[in-house]
Amino acid sequence: AMMVVTIGCSGMPTVTRTGNVQDVMIRDRLSPADVTVRTGDEVRWTTRRQGPVTTISLDPVADGAASRQGFGGLMGISKGNSATLAPNESASMCFSKAGPVHYTVRMDSALPAGELNVPGSIRVEEGGRSG
Repeated sequence: AMMVVTIGCSGMPTVTRTGNVQDVMIRDRLSPADVTVRTGDEVRWTTRRQGPVTTISLDPVADGAASRQGFGGLMGISKGNSATLAPNESASMCFSKAGPVHYTVRMDSALPAGELNVPGSIRVEEGGRSG
């Protein structure tokens, strides 16, 4: 059964939601690895890898996230802020507080270590009202 999570901002009040989505594709590297979003924006990770699942774990700063769709038990493992994704699955998160968020994507690799840890970062800026 394939689960695709697209409502990462459902837990936020409508007034703070922007509807902007920043996609991060997971292949052998992250594209893009560093993103800047505004509060109320959604970051969505989608894995395009053939192989085994990808684990995304966010640092504790991510408690500023208003809602974690795909994080926290919805999709497989959950210890803190992490999500396990099968190929073509996605998980998304909304951020309600400004500040830096660092995360690591862990994936199987052909390298001797058998595992690749790819760092990424999100800079959340205070969202201003337009108009």
